Amino acid sequence: MLKIRARLDGRTARFRLIAAAVLVALPLLCAAGQADKQKTDPSRSATDSLPDGPGKELVLKKCVSCHAIQIVTAKHASADDWAQTVSKMVGRGAVVSDDDADVIVDYLSAHFGPSAKSSNSSSAGSSATPEGK
Repeated sequence: MLKIRARLDGRTARFRLIAAAVLVALPLLCAAGQADKQKTDPSRSATDSLPDGPGKELVLKKCVSCHAIQIVTAKHASADDWAQTVSKMVGRGAVVSDDDADVIVDYLSAHFGPSAKSSNSSSAGSSATPEGK
């Protein structure tokens, strides 16, 4: 009788340990799934953060596929600096044609150039804040 009870107590303790581990891991897995979901569709919230214009869709497709939109919108650089940045990204593996790179550089320098810093910070700044973060 004692052997049976000891065996049952061991199984109960093991069950409780597994149940506790599941209860702790489940919320973490759900949170990780939500983070992955946001990473797979970064352009959804980014669409509203970028000003309209020729090149916006390319920036969403080519830049925001790897970078958070805040990385793109926080930088205010000249056309030459944007060209160097795009060239560097192509060197690191970004698949961007020369024509697309020109459109991206034109868009970024027009909307996120040195002179656009003050005008974009007020219009895009409030919508560039990530939702729920």
